[in-house]
Amino acid sequence: MEKKEDKVTIKSVYKWFRSDTGKRISFVVFYLIFFIVLFLLIGTPTDTKNSENIVSLPFKTTNIENNNYEFTYKEIINNEETTLNGERNGTTITLDNVSYTYKDGELVTTNDSPNNYYQLLDIYEIKNLVKSGTLITKVEFPLTNETDFNYDIKSSKLNNLFNTNLDILEDTNNKLVVNCDKNMNIKKITLDIYNYYQELNHDNSISSYVIEINYGG
Repeated sequence: MEKKEDKVTIKSVYKWFRSDTGKRISFVVFYLIFFIVLFLLIGTPTDTKNSENIVSLPFKTTNIENNNYEFTYKEIINNEETTLNGERNGTTITLDNVSYTYKDGELVTTNDSPNNYYQLLDIYEIKNLVKSGTLITKVEFPLTNETDFNYDIKSSKLNNLFNTNLDILEDTNNKLVVNCDKNMNIKKITLDIYNYYQELNHDNSISSYVIEINYGG
């Protein structure tokens, strides 16, 4: 006589779950699913040091990073202007017949008398400087379709950038203005380093010190 097959019903499933075997297997499956979900929610560990440096910029620098260009570098000291012409060609930046090139991610030169603040020629250092600062105001100019982002930059940040090993006492603020076109591409930076300069030199003959880099040539 042919044996009648057992039918799987809700009642039989419930009965199985209530059995000792069903309880043990259900317990294992529950915790397995729990730990899988927990792992997915937590995700894989990230590099905390790098994640802290990820700061979104309100403007774009790809027009500088990805292209060759001409620029002007201007120092305005006590309202007296000195303007130098420069250009970038590939990985080399030339300013006043002095060449700077990237080595291990940093802009360096073999010249004995580089510009005191040549690090500002490196757009990546400008980005880092902005990320280290505090955005104070955003000013829009409808007539020219330009926008200025005004930042406060601590003297200690400039000290690190220029490798001056300055003994910071007050860590005063310095003004950085990033000027952008209508597409938020960077056009010009203006950095007032007077406070930083005075902490370094204590020079009463200097009443103002501004550096301006115009990427429009």
